[in-house]
Amino acid sequence: MTASIGFYQGSGKMASVRKRVLPSGKTRWLVDFVDPAGNRRNRNFDRKRDADAFLDQVKAQIRAGTLVMDDQTVTVREACAAYMESAAVKTLEPSTWNQYEQHVRVHISPRLGELLLTHLSERRVYEFIDSLTAEASAVMARKVLATLKRIITDAQRRGQVGRNVIIDKQIRVCGASQFQKRLPERRELQRLLAASDPDTRVLFLTAMLTGLRRGELRALSWDDVRFEERVIRVRRSARETGTIKATKTRKGHRDIPMGANLIHELKAWKLRCPTGPAQLVFPNGAGRVESGSNIWNRRFVPAMKAAGLVDQEGKPVFRFHDLRHAAAALFIEQGMGPKRIQDLMGHASIQMTFDTYGYLFRDDDRDAQAAEGVAARLLGSG
Repeated sequence: MTASIGFYQGSGKMASVRKRVLPSGKTRWLVDFVDPAGNRRNRNFDRKRDADAFLDQVKAQIRAGTLVMDDQTVTVREACAAYMESAAVKTLEPSTWNQYEQHVRVHISPRLGELLLTHLSERRVYEFIDSLTAEASAVMARKVLATLKRIITDAQRRGQVGRNVIIDKQIRVCGASQFQKRLPERRELQRLLAASDPDTRVLFLTAMLTGLRRGELRALSWDDVRFEERVIRVRRSARETGTIKATKTRKGHRDIPMGANLIHELKAWKLRCPTGPAQLVFPNGAGRVESGSNIWNRRFVPAMKAAGLVDQEGKPVFRFHDLRHAAAALFIEQGMGPKRIQDLMGHASIQMTFDTYGYLFRDDDRDAQAAEGVAARLLGSG
């Protein structure tokens, strides 16, 4: 027994969703259509709404010229392998590559590996998210979903799937709140400096007054500290592996002004700083690149605890990276405009500066005065 609901494609041939009752009494829904090459295609579904959704997807992809069928696609596992071997991924930072590889090996391939990309529906993705959230966490599910989205986008670029279901359906992970940026208060920064040992204090003070990223601080050499010119040149950054590379973007190359206080502190530190071949400003005890984890675990966390800047679980109330945000706030407080802040922070675009620090440029009193002026001009009062 069958019932049909159809539409006519541009070629004039009909595609349809048909209800089929099997001898067992089970109901199935058959999507039947003709692909752009003139081949008749069909697929069965347990639920009519899934069949309707698939038919809508087919219609849209036929119109866009992006339709990919099951015999033209690959499995999720094969798409993962191709993505991890791509040039774009191989040039990533080792720590980022390791994170993606772990997402694929531990989470994506075991759960979705044998599924064809063309069968990766909204429902399957949400089932994957629910499983991952239950076994790991919502935060991990969000990170893995982002990796899966990149893999599907890569496969889409290769012509192996017609759409990215995660983007098209705006799939999100509920309850996966990211660490919220927290701007340290001035008194908190002062408490952190007061609780730090003299050597660590110089590191923190430099971060607060320059806005350098942790990797940039780790790669900073004495040749880049230009006392006579009163600037710190930022040209390099350190990887987690300890190797040094150029900054993330061309905008990352910048000169940061130094005040008299920071110059004094750095000159005093230079006299007792461990020396090494690279002449680093903040090296480890052997004069080599300090690891990011050591800065966090051996310097930042102990100092935050000593300053009483921890929550009930003993975790710091803000991150080391938030010292960079504090620097930006101090720059803005001194009247520096958005373009200058972009330059000092090494942002690739002014949009990134506004997205990150736009709220700090707000002046409520000035805005209120402007609103009064607009009303006065419109209404002819005042």
